[in-house]
Amino acid sequence: MPSRPRQLVVTINGPGEIAAWLTPFAAALKRRAPHIRISVALLPCVFSSGAELSVLERLETVDAACGVSDSWAMILRGRLPPGFLREAETLVFHFGGEVALTRALAWRLGAEIFAYADHALGPARAFARIFYSGLTRPPGARAEDFVGELMVDAARMIRGGAAGQGGGHPVIGLYPGSRDYMVRYLLPFLAVAADAIAARHPDAEFLIAQAPFVSDALMADFPPPVRAEAWDGTALTLQTGEDGRFLVTEAGTRLRLTTNAEVLARADLAISLPGTNSGEMAAAGVPMVTILPTHFADLAPLPGLAGHVGRLPLVGRPLKRFLAHQALKGYDFLAQPNRRAGRRLVPELVGLFTTAEVAAAVEQMLATDLKALGAEVQKAMGPPGAAEKLAAEVAAYFEARAG
Repeated sequence: MPSRPRQLVVTINGPGEIAAWLTPFAAALKRRAPHIRISVALLPCVFSSGAELSVLERLETVDAACGVSDSWAMILRGRLPPGFLREAETLVFHFGGEVALTRALAWRLGAEIFAYADHALGPARAFARIFYSGLTRPPGARAEDFVGELMVDAARMIRGGAAGQGGGHPVIGLYPGSRDYMVRYLLPFLAVAADAIAARHPDAEFLIAQAPFVSDALMADFPPPVRAEAWDGTALTLQTGEDGRFLVTEAGTRLRLTTNAEVLARADLAISLPGTNSGEMAAAGVPMVTILPTHFADLAPLPGLAGHVGRLPLVGRPLKRFLAHQALKGYDFLAQPNRRAGRRLVPELVGLFTTAEVAAAVEQMLATDLKALGAEVQKAMGPPGAAEKLAAEVAAYFEARAG
């Protein structure tokens, strides 16, 4: 046991990084080096759900966590939150947020920085090591810098304790997002698509993956659906019984509220927004219809200056909508397996599509060999092991310092 305590301070910002990156990494590090304390500092993020700190506090592998205001106090005034150790030998690990804030925090703590990312982080000289998931190939990166995709390890962890049940009927997962405002808009829209699917497949089972960042209060008293041009929705009513919690549509379709673990274990296919969920599903061998509706693009959070122009009078909302559409042009694909394969493995719907188009995409997938497609998207995500590799690098760093 080292004479000085060892502390890893992780900087992170949003739900995806916490669920799919930090969770498997922290578990691997605690298995390898349980004496290393893991302290997590939340950084500002326009995409945050507001529930990140409470989720972090429930993680058994996290020894201490602080919210954004405490992170600012640590950066600006050197005031450490409870559980963060001033006397510890410290390494900072950047998982998300503004790199400049991570650098400022590391300077305040007198620590070096490791980072894990999908893309190039600059300037590279600010980091002792940068590790990459392999989604992109940043210039100057060495072969040993590519450790693999942490989402693959996350999917294995999430799915590990959940048993699959092959009932001979289609099981369809619904992923309405990890933030209340997203679920508020998207779930009633997906529910209309579920009604259409259920009309053709009366034995279909629908599972809603309720993210830990989404409040039970929202589900208990779901707001009336938002309706707009090309955007439909149905009222949802919570029903609770011995067989679980269900949101029931006006047409009577029952959508069971459950965990991501059960959906990954049981679903034949899923409907999801792009991002972390699509990567975890692919890693678990679950093909998906990836959707990105732009009906309310002016309401979506955007990083940087683009996120502030929406507040301008008269021109703000149209300008923000334009910037959101421009941002999408920079992507050939949105679903994680499609991006990694460099080709369209699973369907993507982007723009002003309807619930009928979502249902049609699901119908088309149900007519294919879903097991073969699941194996293909799983292969695209790459093998597991990124968490163990990163844990080994962190443990080796501290051991080298001790020597």
